Amino acid sequence: MAEVIVAPDAEGRAVVFLRARLALLGESVRVGTKFPPAGASRFVRVVRTGGPTRDIAYDSPRLVFICTDESTVKAERLCAVVRGIVLTWARLSDDVTRVQDAGDMAYVPDPDTGQD
Repeated sequence: MAEVIVAPDAEGRAVVFLRARLALLGESVRVGTKFPPAGASRFVRVVRTGGPTRDIAYDSPRLVFICTDESTVKAERLCAVVRGIVLTWARLSDDVTRVQDAGDMAYVPDPDTGQD
């Protein structure tokens, strides 16, 4: 029987890394892969939106980081901090070899509620 090779959980690793780095910066923010319960105004959601797998040893996930805070100004600041942390990931981790920024930050209000 052939060995089955499964790529690591990119979302889970991102959540663990972000939680640790944000805590080191004194940032009190929820980080996860799902939206938190209603009422949580400050959080970062990590979502894998695809990304190619070159071979069995090289997974290249595309991750999106959704940052929400009490205001758009605070959310933009949180987003900038998260982006800065993510861009250092390859230098601070043994399991990530490369981070490539695929675009800049974007303002995207909740389409269902129109909430910032």
